[in-house]
Formats: sequence, structure tokens, C-alpha cells
Amino acid sequence: ESDGPAEGAAAFTGPLGPAENFKVETTPFGMQINPGTAKVAAVQPGRPAASQGVRQGCELVSVKGEQVNAGTWLGKFQSAAASLPFEIGLRCPTKVSTQTAP
Repeated sequence: ESDGPAEGAAAFTGPLGPAENFKVETTPFGMQINPGTAKVAAVQPGRPAASQGVRQGCELVSVKGEQVNAGTWLGKFQSAAASLPFEIGLRCPTKVSTQTAP
């Protein structure tokens, strides 16, 4: 089992770009955040996060316009999820490198 992106998948490895807003209209949204951080560890294919362009390495910076960090994002996200839809702000890596299949 590989820890890296799938063959032919894009790897986002550059500095984080400006914050972008994403609309959460249903839950589960389909992104997994690394414990103790606000960084996206994985995005589930076929879920709203993937279809909107959320990707591994993005950092969650706001929920409903309020800044969040590793210690505050979960509570704010759960509170916001009680009244869908809402927006989240993510800063995502900007540089792209692609892996080629062997």
C-alpha cells in the first residue's frame, strides 16, 4: 500500500495559495483533517469536497467567515453543520507536479 498519490495523480506540494471558499451543502462533505492540525489529509472520491476541488494538503482557515485553527475548527464545523449550507475557507498548495506511471 502506498502513502503517496495514485499513479498519474497530481501531487500538490507548493506553498499555500490565497484562501478559497467552498460551500458545504451536505454532510459528510468528504474531507478528512489530520488530527491536531487543520490540514486536509484525504478527500473521498465522489463526495462534495472532491467535486469542488478540495485536495490533500489544503488547510482549513475559516468556517462561516470565522477564522479557525487546529484547536477550533472541529467545534465550529460541527456547529455550522447543524444549519446547512455554510461556507468554509481553505488555503491550498499551488504548485503541481504529476507522477508518471512506470
